[in-house]
Amino acid sequence: KNYFDFLAQNRVKSFYMSEEQMLIHRKMLNIEESKQMVISSCFTKKDWDVLDEIAANRECDKGRYAIISGNSPYQQLAKGTQEAIEHCYINQIPYEVLPYETDYKKFLHNVSEYKGLCYLPLVADTCARISIEARILGLSLCINKKVLQWRESWWRGSVEETKEYILGRPKVFWGQINGQ
Repeated sequence: KNYFDFLAQNRVKSFYMSEEQMLIHRKMLNIEESKQMVISSCFTKKDWDVLDEIAANRECDKGRYAIISGNSPYQQLAKGTQEAIEHCYINQIPYEVLPYETDYKKFLHNVSEYKGLCYLPLVADTCARISIEARILGLSLCINKKVLQWRESWWRGSVEETKEYILGRPKVFWGQINGQ
């Protein structure tokens, strides 16, 4: 038997970032639905405090869309940086490519200054954290179907519904781990 067969037969529960990711694995690995659960992206209390602080003081002085740049050629490719540039250019959407930033608070503050975020990854982004952060910060979004949470109810609802859902996920995860 191979490793995947072993995992499929012996797992108690598999956790996923999005429904789409879960469905892909269910088909590929033949996993029972009862052994799968979507957790999504998890944020710490500190992350939410930073998001709330920046959102409360947001001054969108740039009428452009932000495009995320990676810190390597692979990241730029995976994040679809060039595709986002081309999309904005073709559709006459003013944009600016943000340089890679490692300081989380500074990065979010920089993103918050824009009207929107254009994020068109080329590879499946299981539950794109940057898209969630941008949404919570009040930015307009231009995303593609590689942002795998695009059709989930919590994502398609209000910003408050998104926030409530994401804030509740750690409790759901720990409830599953503890058998509740």
